[in-house]
Amino acid sequence: KRTREQEEEAPRRDHVASETQLLERKLQELAYLSGCAGGLAGVVLPSTKTRGLRSSEEDPAARERGSQASTKLMRVVDQWMRTRDMQHALLRGAHINDQAFSTIVQAISDCPSLQTVDLSQNMLTMDSCSDICQLITTAPQLSFLSLADNLFSLRSIGFFMTAIMERQSTKKLMPLDLLDLSGNEGFVAAASTPAPDALLRQVNLALSKSQTRLPPTGPELVAQTMRALWRFLHDTGHPQVRSARPEEMSFHIIDKGTL
Repeated sequence: KRTREQEEEAPRRDHVASETQLLERKLQELAYLSGCAGGLAGVVLPSTKTRGLRSSEEDPAARERGSQASTKLMRVVDQWMRTRDMQHALLRGAHINDQAFSTIVQAISDCPSLQTVDLSQNMLTMDSCSDICQLITTAPQLSFLSLADNLFSLRSIGFFMTAIMERQSTKKLMPLDLLDLSGNEGFVAAASTPAPDALLRQVNLALSKSQTRLPPTGPELVAQTMRALWRFLHDTGHPQVRSARPEEMSFHIIDKGTL
């Protein structure tokens, strides 16, 4: 019996080793590219935030930013390669796009001690939403996650909300203290877009009753976020909103525990 178990275990062990080696090669390639003048972090990559800027070869400041981004990325990769664990993945402004993050998340989401992930000021879009949700629902010690100043749409809040609720229902995972989504493309656009008058009045009334003060355009952002969440609940078939119409928000019909 023991021999049979060993024979069955060997292929599984080989598969895990093979997958780990493949991830190592991907991370090494990512770190190498980040250190090249024409690689991931050595140039100003095209995006809505960098359109019209000169290439790093023409701009010394861009080369300096590329060098700093490269250092951040290689530091994270090196620590994972040595210890298979880390407490802080500080990748702010590391020029990380969706493709690069799809590799990075495979490593950091399995780090048992990971507490802080700073991915602010990168180029992540909705294509990274599922990877972010994977990180939220698997990293056991994660308490701070910054996605500020990326390219997520307002719709992303529904997916992140669902991931956080799943995390809260799993006892072996520590609560997530802060998820920073400020400055994302969709949120900035929503704050500057007029909200329906009736909804805006509801928001301002609720803020007045709770004596809560928000910055200018804050109520508009709250109203637009409510609309996005309501549409998300309908689009994903939430059972508590099936009796309501998508265009008429009726949060009062949702169980308070769910809210």
